[in-house]
Amino acid sequence: MVRPGLTRLFREQLGTTPARYIESIRFDIAKSLLVQRHTATQAASLAGVPSSGPSSSQQKGCEQARLREEWSS
Repeated sequence: MVRPGLTRLFREQLGTTPARYIESIRFDIAKSLLVQRHTATQAASLAGVPSSGPSSSQQKGCEQARLREEWSS
């Protein structure tokens, strides 16, 4: 089977593309790692999430704390 056909079948069965499915799994893993007190950089790296570019460490810290609180409840 060729790639377009496989992607079509995947979408029909799971309602998403293979790339978005993998991205969703990676973000779920990263969320879990953040709740376990990993830094955002560690969680993204361990989950295989691509870097989103530079940002201030203070902003990252505030966001991490908010997300941990939100996801742990």
